[in-house]
Amino acid sequence: MKIPSSIKIGGATYQVILQELDDSSGKTDFSKSIIYLDNRQSKDQIEATFIHEIFHCINNQMSEERVEFLAQACYQILKDNFNEGRRIFKKITRIKRTTRR
Repeated sequence: MKIPSSIKIGGATYQVILQELDDSSGKTDFSKSIIYLDNRQSKDQIEATFIHEIFHCINNQMSEERVEFLAQACYQILKDNFNEGRRIFKKITRIKRTTRR
């Protein structure tokens, strides 16, 4: 997954900044609409943290335990299925193009 430099969530556009963080793997500054991700993590950890912070942005009243559960479940679904879905879409697109000729 490519981490974007910004993401729109619920009408707000959040800037995404990768940098060293002292006290966490990720955090969101709601007043500035910035998601911070610790760039010292592995690629998988950064992606999982990004999903985690997105859930905070969707509902900042949700408990940390609920956010973590949903973020891990969502990340695993995306990781397990996204690339395969992209390959299937490309195959379908190629099939449609060749059958139209």
